Amino acid sequence: MRKRLPFIAAAAIASLGLGCEDPPPKPPVTSSSGAPPGSGGGGGGGGGSSGETPDDGTPDRDAGVCTDLPVSGPVIAQQVVNATPPPGTGGEILDGTYELTDATYYGGPSALPGPSGTDYQGAIRIAGQTFERHVVITTASGATAESVQSGSFTTNGINGLITWTCPITAQEQVTYTVNGNNLVITNIVTNESFGYTRTQ
Repeated sequence: MRKRLPFIAAAAIASLGLGCEDPPPKPPVTSSSGAPPGSGGGGGGGGGSSGETPDDGTPDRDAGVCTDLPVSGPVIAQQVVNATPPPGTGGEILDGTYELTDATYYGGPSALPGPSGTDYQGAIRIAGQTFERHVVITTASGATAESVQSGSFTTNGINGLITWTCPITAQEQVTYTVNGNNLVITNIVTNESFGYTRTQ
């Protein structure tokens, strides 16, 4: 069965001119066109650069032209779940910087559960309706790309609309859940869900 490259990873790698010879693992369905990683519902691949490596051997993950938000937080292995994504419950989204803490793909009943083979590390920043995201994606083959975006996030009940204006204009239709300092954003087109925890 042919495997599917997660939506954000595919868009970011395409935008950076990266690729991999073997198709990465899971999930077995194709996604609609669009953005990252949160998360995508239509367009918006990553900008920015792949980052240099300083003398201590760790990657320099400063942000690009769309935002000065750096990458932070742990590396998260995306998990595939053989179910449909639950609807969000909404809530008041607090301003601040959030680190990525969970990455899930809901592949439906026929999906093979387990790791997708794609890792994510990143952060978002919210100030009113201003929304910024900087994510580093590593595929099963070892290809690495960054998605650096900025735009707005507007909400309507349990649903939201992310409108990217940098590096390109694009939109993502999402549902979301707030639980204190925790925020889960699920793309209702690609069925990818990303959890974040507010750190400041």
